[in-house]
Amino acid sequence: MEPDSEQYYGDVGGVNKGSSDRAKELSEHIVHQSSIKNPRWQEHAKLLYDMQHDDMVAEICGTPVKLNKYQFDKYLHNQPQNFFPAPLLKNVHKVEPIKDLREFNIMIGFENQARELYKVQNYWNITYTLMEFRSYLFHGDFEKRAYFKITHILVYGGCTEYGHVDLSGLFSTNNTLELLKKEKNPSVESLFELFVPEYVTSLESPSYEVIPTGWLESLDDDPVSLQATVCRDEKEPRKEIYTKEEFIRWYQKFLEMWHVKKDGDKDWIRVQMIHAKDDTLTARITMSVQVGINETAPVHDWDFRIVLRYNDHGDEKWYITKLDVLCPPTIDNYRDLSLMHIGDIVTANFISYAERLPMPVKWYQTLDFLKPFTHQNSILADICDQKGIKNLTEIYSKVMNGEFKNMDTPKGEDIPKDNLYILYYVDNVRFDEGKELAYFKLFTAYFNLFTWDFKIRWDDKDRFYYVEKVELACPKKIYTYYWFHPVHYGGKENWLRFGRH
Repeated sequence: MEPDSEQYYGDVGGVNKGSSDRAKELSEHIVHQSSIKNPRWQEHAKLLYDMQHDDMVAEICGTPVKLNKYQFDKYLHNQPQNFFPAPLLKNVHKVEPIKDLREFNIMIGFENQARELYKVQNYWNITYTLMEFRSYLFHGDFEKRAYFKITHILVYGGCTEYGHVDLSGLFSTNNTLELLKKEKNPSVESLFELFVPEYVTSLESPSYEVIPTGWLESLDDDPVSLQATVCRDEKEPRKEIYTKEEFIRWYQKFLEMWHVKKDGDKDWIRVQMIHAKDDTLTARITMSVQVGINETAPVHDWDFRIVLRYNDHGDEKWYITKLDVLCPPTIDNYRDLSLMHIGDIVTANFISYAERLPMPVKWYQTLDFLKPFTHQNSILADICDQKGIKNLTEIYSKVMNGEFKNMDTPKGEDIPKDNLYILYYVDNVRFDEGKELAYFKLFTAYFNLFTWDFKIRWDDKDRFYYVEKVELACPKKIYTYYWFHPVHYGGKENWLRFGRH
């Protein structure tokens, strides 16, 4: 139901007083949790969470994905960081009975102001349903009281932080629309081209499925001017400010973990304007991307909220001075999700390197595949009988000096020479809570069997699992038809996978 022309919602009239009181309580929690500047915002968010049924469903700002109770709570904790406290007006709610006073529709409307000083209208439609009657001891007698829970929430309005932005829900609309309506607006055009370059919009281009990186050059170099934050799974505000170098490193690791879904939605990257002035643009960029290498994995929407300012340094250029990466509420735990996929991603990188090398592939020729997974190029390694190696450079030096003799003399049974194939197998990732380390194994075979044992550690700043140590056992010759059955097509080498998918 759309709000009327009065100040949001008028008097509740003669509707059941209990529901009116609860609607008032709901409106207070919703308004007070909408800004982290309110010292008790988390308390109000918790109370609002407790009022929801476990099977509650939320629909947010026109997005097709329906959120459950837990996901909606994550959404709420992602929203209030950009807003000042909203005033609690008297008439911000309205109640309508739906089913014989057993179900009510509670409509709540309010406005709040962003740090960039534009104002956003927010509307909530809440379905409040009777669950049961409970008995309470009151002045020595038991009374039955109605027990209600929130079963459905619909959120709409300006929607600047998530979903489809509605400029009619922003009080800065006139100025913004006029700037956007310019026949040729170079500032807006440059913003769209920055994130959606021409080669990306061409559906026939093979580069279509590349997440853009060129926009990183527009980050302000001045550490005082740039304020960049990256979301956390924890229900805490984004307090840690990233420098340009730190954010670029985070984004590079983001690119290792995420990709555009093959044959997926062609509209996978979207730029939505929020606010515009002659020297300032505020926009939200949404990337619909897929984690890992499994093409059946779900697609998640990552939102990048940016503010660009013009000519701050007197060079007549646009710079990104503020950037917030907002957590997708559809991801329950990003660290767990990363752990689930990191073994496959490391393996895919190994295969990508090995496939480009001339046959036969030597074990040391593939080591560059580890570089994206090392923290500032440091990695510990035990290779065959050589222990305590501290970086890749030391490995290459030992190769040149012929110190890996046992790597060239594998033991075991020769494989038949007429079968030419490469096989790999990834063991399940396991986590050791005591050491804060995770482990997984990679088995690769090309004439000889190599076992790679990886120890990985989570970096909270980069939001990424780095390989802390790799142990490469001395090679063994393959026992044909025992560990696997050889497969080959047309005499060409083929990478085949066995085990977990």
